[in-house]
Formats: sequence, C-alpha cells, structure tokens
Amino acid sequence: MRILFDNVLDVATLTSLNAEDAYPVRNLVSPFLRQIYQASIATDTITIALTEDVDIDAIFWGFTNMRQMNVSMYDASDALIELIYIEHERVGYYYGYSDIYLYGYDPDKYYGYFSRESEAYFDPSSWILPSVISGVRKIVIELATDEAKLYMGGMGIGLAYKMPNPDEQFTEGWIDNSVVSRSQAGQTVRDYVVPLRTYNFR
Repeated sequence: MRILFDNVLDVATLTSLNAEDAYPVRNLVSPFLRQIYQASIATDTITIALTEDVDIDAIFWGFTNMRQMNVSMYDASDALIELIYIEHERVGYYYGYSDIYLYGYDPDKYYGYFSRESEAYFDPSSWILPSVISGVRKIVIELATDEAKLYMGGMGIGLAYKMPNPDEQFTEGWIDNSVVSRSQAGQTVRDYVVPLRTYNFR
C-alpha cells in the first residue's frame, strides 16, 4: 500500500482550457471527492506549474469519468522528461522509444504499476512509476471521456510512501481454550477446543 502525504498540487498553479466556472480545476485538490472539477466539453488540458523542481513517483486520482489521460512532465528548460498514457486499464510509459507510441499502447515496452480495483468511475486509481522522476517543473495533463462532459473529483501527485509489510514476530504458544467445569463431588466436564496452531488474519 502506498500513501501520498505531500501533494505537489497543493502549492502549484493549476490552469485549465475548458473548466467550467462553477467547477474550477482547483477543486482537484479538495479533500472532498464530490467537490468535482468539470470541463464544459468531453476533453480538457490541465497545466500544473511548479515554483521549484520536485520529485515524482506516483499519480492518484478518483471519482472521474475520465477514459483517457496523457501526463507529460517537463523540466525547468521545458524539455520533456516523462510521459505516461492511460486508456481504460492500459498504460503506455515513455522511456526513450519514438513518438509513434505517444498516443498508443505498446505491450512490449511498458512497465510500472497501475492500480484500479474495479471499472467503477468513483473507484480511486493510481499509477506508480518504476523509479523516481527528478527535476519536474511543469506537468501537462490531457484528459478525455466518452461522455458529454469530463469531470474528476480529486488528484494527487508526488512521492508516495510505501507502507512496510507487517513483520511482527509472534511467539508460538499453544493456549488451551477448552471450557472445563468441575463439581464439588469431583466430576469434570471438558468442552474441548482445538488449539489455534497457525495465524490467519483473513
């Protein structure tokens, strides 16, 4: 599990080509997913301008009808340093091959980790890069949907903290949970319970 504690969008300048006035692009950083950003048409381009270079290895988003997303990352000289293309559950990740794959999916040349629990629009999703991208100064996100208007409830970009796996060392000790009843006359009744011999947290 990964958690994004510091969202670079919190301190960035966000602009949009097609955002509606009632649903501005700044709503993407709201802690409430239902406070959506919405475009007036089915496509939009969002520009995220940063005041300093940042490191990025994760993108999170949620509550959206977005079906295509192209994320371009640029350095301070406006040179492209990273590109991710997401369509439904398919991800094309740029790492030096030609622009022929820019808006396509190449199954032989992609890696990373894309997570979506289901096909539901409200289900939060994430893209975890295989390595940290340093020196990012600007991010341009192109979005598209197959519905009349594009919307998204929230987005987070930055360095995600990977939660460690549980490593607590349990000492094995069998506990007899049987119920024992004794009478004054010396009779004993035991309701035998099989001891738990393995830990199972499911």
